[in-house]
Amino acid sequence: MAYAGYATPEAALETMTWAMMKGTYEQATESLGPGMSSGESNDPKTREQLETSRNKLEPLFKGMQIAAIKTLTDDRVEIKVKLDFDPAISQLTSNLPEFMIQPMVKVGDQWKLGGSTRGYQEAWENNGLIQSFVP
Repeated sequence: MAYAGYATPEAALETMTWAMMKGTYEQATESLGPGMSSGESNDPKTREQLETSRNKLEPLFKGMQIAAIKTLTDDRVEIKVKLDFDPAISQLTSNLPEFMIQPMVKVGDQWKLGGSTRGYQEAWENNGLIQSFVP
């Protein structure tokens, strides 16, 4: 993971993941789209929650794989992603889905998180223009 910028949805997702695991709080909130960060960047509790989560998750995080991208409109996509964690993650969270869906939104010429991550459902595959990267 590295800072990859915001030129594409894939790069923005990598940047957001890097920021959540290794970057600063400001870098993490920079990845958020409109309405996702309203007032949070100045809230000490939110900052503390990020640090607490990072300290627990970062040592267990092994990587991520983008499985597919669904284009909804020119400025909205959803990314089907598989996060790879050490098996010890099960001690922190239960029912971590194999794949997750991350909405992304284009703001100006940059891609940002466009909503909360949710678990993948097979019905996701039933509509939209989907580009698959893995079998």
